[in-house]
Amino acid sequence: MAVLKGELFPAGMLPWDHHPHLSMLDTFFQQVQRSQSEGSFSVSWAAWTENDSLLIAFSIVATLFNLVTGWWNRRHLLLSLLAISYWVLLVRGGVIFPFYIIPLLPLVAFNTASAIHTVLKWTSRLTRSHLLRVLLLFGIIIAIISYDMKQAYNYADQRPALTQTHALLWIRNHVSQDSVLVINSYFFTDLHEEGGEGVGDGAIYPYAHIYWNVAYDPELHDGLLKNDWKRIDYIVTDPAMLNDIRTRGGPMSIIDQALDNSVLRAEFQAQDRDQNVDIRIYQVMHKPAPQVANNARYLSTTPLIYNDRKHS
Repeated sequence: MAVLKGELFPAGMLPWDHHPHLSMLDTFFQQVQRSQSEGSFSVSWAAWTENDSLLIAFSIVATLFNLVTGWWNRRHLLLSLLAISYWVLLVRGGVIFPFYIIPLLPLVAFNTASAIHTVLKWTSRLTRSHLLRVLLLFGIIIAIISYDMKQAYNYADQRPALTQTHALLWIRNHVSQDSVLVINSYFFTDLHEEGGEGVGDGAIYPYAHIYWNVAYDPELHDGLLKNDWKRIDYIVTDPAMLNDIRTRGGPMSIIDQALDNSVLRAEFQAQDRDQNVDIRIYQVMHKPAPQVANNARYLSTTPLIYNDRKHS
């Protein structure tokens, strides 16, 4: 895909390639140089074990079980080695985010099903009773379902996605379609596709771009914005996005400058388990805002604040 789009090599490396664009090779080397301070295995491990300890237990125990039995059954060995190879990738060091566990999920499912099947088959042979095998299988299914229901209960009475929905509705009602918006990735489709929550039956927002792309894609940073923060009209933030904008520096500074010269127009809050969901919509003032003590943001005195916290 990078070759077809002319984005394999950095701009200027090929004699005919002078248009600013992303480069797969540049991105690869940037990723390799990232440190664990951005996302470590220990932090991700804590998140995995807290959210679903049974999944992690299955991913380790079932994989090791299949590794041992794999000396007699090569299919088990293949499944275990596939899972182990991904565990090696996770524990190798470098940047590890909690969502990196996702590619491991099908491998965990295959290894767990294979291990349970082997244990039940051994049980059936020892007892010479298929009934016991069936009862054990149903017992395992009931235990897993009960565990999942208990885990899911914490999500049943909270609606953190409402903050995103209300933010999109506010954008639809208050922001013109030709505005340049800096957003997080989960807003992109709803603002760019007809019928999206932020669009409805109206026109899409063609200049709504993900903040990472605004900072690091030359076509946006140098092309659309001309390296000028005044060309940004709105910034829609969440805590993680704000942290990236404030701490990364470099190309991200263009968004940081725009944020320093903005007013808060709306804020939407909710609760997601033990975390606060806080989405803020800033309008950039294209004339420089006055300096504020302690480098605080220049905020509107009457922003719209919507709070969907439990019991509020």
